[in-house]
Amino acid sequence: MEYSLFDLHCDTAHKIRKLNTDLLSPDLHVQIENVAAESYIQTAAIWSPHGLSDEDCWQNFLDTFDNFSSKLSVFEGKAVIAHTAEDIRKAVSENRYVFIPAVEDARLLAGDLSRIDILRSLGVRFMTLTWKGETLIGGSFDTALPLTDFGRSAVRRMYETGIIPDISHSSIETAEATADIAEELECPFIATHSNSRAVYDHPRNLTPGVFDRLLRSGGIVGISLCTTHICDEEKEVCDIHAVMRHIDDYLSRGGGKALCLGCDYDGIDHPPLGLENNSRLGALGEAMLRANYSEDTVKDIFYRNAMAFADKYLKQ
Repeated sequence: MEYSLFDLHCDTAHKIRKLNTDLLSPDLHVQIENVAAESYIQTAAIWSPHGLSDEDCWQNFLDTFDNFSSKLSVFEGKAVIAHTAEDIRKAVSENRYVFIPAVEDARLLAGDLSRIDILRSLGVRFMTLTWKGETLIGGSFDTALPLTDFGRSAVRRMYETGIIPDISHSSIETAEATADIAEELECPFIATHSNSRAVYDHPRNLTPGVFDRLLRSGGIVGISLCTTHICDEEKEVCDIHAVMRHIDDYLSRGGGKALCLGCDYDGIDHPPLGLENNSRLGALGEAMLRANYSEDTVKDIFYRNAMAFADKYLKQ
């Protein structure tokens, strides 16, 4: 199957810094030069390690961003960081790899809303609000806490600057509070790497109610390849077919034009069987076609839905 790829989430920027390597390392899940995609767009999230203070997370972001940007030099001009849909389409037309910077865990703001403007100037377009536990932003998936007052102000400022809030890792309460703001402002919110709780009851997965509100906002959701969020590995094999159950559920709930991939490569310990790195994603597409998905549906999920979202919302 010929396909293009727009992946909403990876942790490769963190991993190459941690391993002191570059983007051609065979130790990465993101195997850029081996991906069979005709066009390749990758959202590259920079994670705030849980053991760091909020303030240290800010410096960690800046250092990791600088390191990642410098590593693009191994592609000798064939890879670029894109800020807008126009940037993306120009780079694709020039057969370049495209990276969109993102933040994973907004606690790096450390109470300073002006940092959102700095992040936007660096090209950040998606910001995962929380990662774990209680933060100055709000509650993560392992809590029942909503957005804080600062968190609500941060979400509003994100919308003002053109950064889209991402509720992956959020508690239901934080997700609902974000949805309330999105509804008020008539803006979308997204979940870059979150599976369906209706398929597998894990707190990191989206409830049907949150998924429905995301769809109504005009948002998109990325299927994650984190095995602990896909199925109970003690009872079944986590493989392509287990991943497809989450795709099936989201499609059955009206997500045909919102469903994308958010693989979480380089942020997970072991991907599903058959999807060991992103050069294997074509196997997922082939399995979907064998299961009687239309080619249009596969191409929507792999690329077109995310690109349509970018065209509409990733503007100057």
